[in-house]
Amino acid sequence: MNDCSRIRECDRRSKAAGTLIGRYLQQVTLAGCAVYEIIEEHLETVRIRVCRGLPGTCVFPYWGHETLVYKSYALRNIAAREAADACL
Repeated sequence: MNDCSRIRECDRRSKAAGTLIGRYLQQVTLAGCAVYEIIEEHLETVRIRVCRGLPGTCVFPYWGHETLVYKSYALRNIAAREAADACL
């Protein structure tokens, strides 16, 4: 299983379990795309960590290697990704 398949499988399992931990976000930048995995969930925020070594991802991630973002932003990002995937 390659890294992309592992991230998608982890995302699928986390969605089925009803948790944000293990889901992933994509952030488009001028240099490409940064992929972040949600590693902690708080009341209003989630902690995300960049996924390294994926094809087509940025060398310099948008938010750095690890940070907090609003949970509402993460939910919108995941919903947009899933809607885009559904169109394929």
